[in-house]
Amino acid sequence: MKISFTYVLCLFFILSIQFSDAQKLSRQEMITDIDYYFDILRNKHPNLYKKYTPMQFDSLQQRLTKQVVDSMDCKDFNRLLLRINGLTDGHTLILTNKIWGRTHEKDSLPYFLIKDSSLFLQNNLILSINKKDVRDVVQEISNMLSWEYSSLLKEEYINSNLPFFCSSFYDIHPPYLICLKNLETGVVKMDTVETKKILYTADYKQTFNFEFFEKDSIAIFHYNSCDIGADLKLFERALSAAFEIMDKEHVKYLFIDITKNGGGNSEYNKLIFKYLNVAKVKDGVSYHVNKSMAKSNAENMMKGWKEQISKEFFLKRWLLNYKVRRFKGAMLNYVETGVLKDKVVYPKNKKGFKGKVFLLQSRKTYSAAIDFAADFRRMKVGIVVGEKAGAPIDFCGNCENYILPNSGISVVCAMSEYKYDSPVTGMDENGILVPDIPYEVFNRKLSLEDYWEIIELNNCSR
Repeated sequence: MKISFTYVLCLFFILSIQFSDAQKLSRQEMITDIDYYFDILRNKHPNLYKKYTPMQFDSLQQRLTKQVVDSMDCKDFNRLLLRINGLTDGHTLILTNKIWGRTHEKDSLPYFLIKDSSLFLQNNLILSINKKDVRDVVQEISNMLSWEYSSLLKEEYINSNLPFFCSSFYDIHPPYLICLKNLETGVVKMDTVETKKILYTADYKQTFNFEFFEKDSIAIFHYNSCDIGADLKLFERALSAAFEIMDKEHVKYLFIDITKNGGGNSEYNKLIFKYLNVAKVKDGVSYHVNKSMAKSNAENMMKGWKEQISKEFFLKRWLLNYKVRRFKGAMLNYVETGVLKDKVVYPKNKKGFKGKVFLLQSRKTYSAAIDFAADFRRMKVGIVVGEKAGAPIDFCGNCENYILPNSGISVVCAMSEYKYDSPVTGMDENGILVPDIPYEVFNRKLSLEDYWEIIELNNCSR
């Protein structure tokens, strides 16, 4: 079970607004916190050196230690630690709870395209904001973002954080006056940006909902979060009722929209696939944890299974006992290596939705939502539409939260990783899922015309 990025993102933004007085930290307190966090990474993370070597982590730790002075504001220390995020995966990060103030607001800026730390707006290069070059701001934010994020997701995060960093560290405040250079004509002009206070909220108002266009035989399933939680029974009833309507009305086209889905719990994905036609898939999967965690994990799993077995009836009890016997055989290797191997089978289903299925994804699709997209393609359910996803298919998850002892800075560490033997088709060189049909979906509410255009694009591609 992967509990993933929606939870981490909420922490990133919600904890980032907790108030902190100008707390002063001694050099020894900061060094203790730095050592504490790197100890967490080395002793808890399942695959810390996937991208960077132990020597590179050691080098960063030493550089950070040298950069702390006799005393430092907690806010500045928090800012210094953010650069660690560039070396870790997207579920392992330093949060910003000791930087921002109470109000969870920001002043709006246009959404900039970003290339080589430069900002672009339509066909214009941004030379300055309030007469200040902002490339250093862009570079600083970029340095605090995980290597795992796609370039599109990094662009989104930089845009989201730009107003905060401009005002907090670079003395750039609204009203904003932007200097633009037209890339075709070379003309330079100044332009003001109308701002308004934006409260940070999730991209969605509901974790899921359905839309039906009966006359067009189109249904839209907005799967906005894999974090269903207490809505599980409602989710199950809604799925059953919605697919019953689709079957009764002979709906021809189903669009599953995960463009706003930042993950949650991948177990909820399985409920959806029950209602879709899927191909049978057999695959091997390995579960990775830090070796130091393997023994206690094995003992806890055995304890949990035994407690569950005692509550079950004969057939379920027999199945669980079989699972425990299999696990006992693999336990020694798991304790020694931190790797537990298994086989998974996705059964064939031809009794599901009878029409064409399209999956809409965006740069803000990641974590458990990526699991859904990967299984969607693995099981040959339908057509993936939109833009490249925000992060790779293989990732670490099941995060735990910690507090650095002296500064009180919040940190998150991934605790496990799943790896499948067979790769999913249609990924780029970074393991990021590429759509079958590219389509502009980011920050857009698609209309009925968009859905018909996607249908026509699919028909033309055959």
